Amino acid sequence: MRQETNRGATANFQYVLDEAVGEYFMWAAHDDWWDPNFIQELALLLDHDIMAVVAFCRMQHVHVGGEVFKTYPNITLVSPKKNKQGIVVTSSFRRFLLQNLIHGKVNIIYGLIRRKILIKSDSIRKWGDWGWGADLLIVAQILRYGNVVFSNNFLFKKCLNPDSLGSLKGKNVNSNFMKILLGVFGTWKSYHRYIYGIWLVQ
Repeated sequence: MRQETNRGATANFQYVLDEAVGEYFMWAAHDDWWDPNFIQELALLLDHDIMAVVAFCRMQHVHVGGEVFKTYPNITLVSPKKNKQGIVVTSSFRRFLLQNLIHGKVNIIYGLIRRKILIKSDSIRKWGDWGWGADLLIVAQILRYGNVVFSNNFLFKKCLNPDSLGSLKGKNVNSNFMKILLGVFGTWKSYHRYIYGIWLVQ
């Protein structure tokens, strides 16, 4: 599947989703690395958890040459919090909003996702052109429909080329994160009500 002209990342993300037909879906960049069992292991996690809408794993960022740039063992903190009876008391969506960006939560976008949920969220059309932070918005919107389930194995390496590393320099992270919150909640009033509700149940 190849475009006749360069339509940009957002259009390509939407195009491959529109053309997909399977139960599960994932985006795959040409320079990333996946363990041979990546799809099978994550598909089994989704098969066994009907409340999960996306499955992912522990991961690493690597340079083009393969050297490890950063490891994200705590990305699994986005998993839903359960009580002793196994009942979810804090959803992945809430934990995603509260988790620090340094734990790599944005990379959940490269997980295995239930295709119908991704289509229902319509998040690419809504936020694909937002630039920095669009991937955070997309993941947040997906997690409003269910939780994320993780493999404890390192099954994925995301390649960061010099251009992508350079594009982060000078970014106003706080300003962009505020834009992300407004994109998810619509108004500050809705956001404040939601965060207040989170702390009430912690």
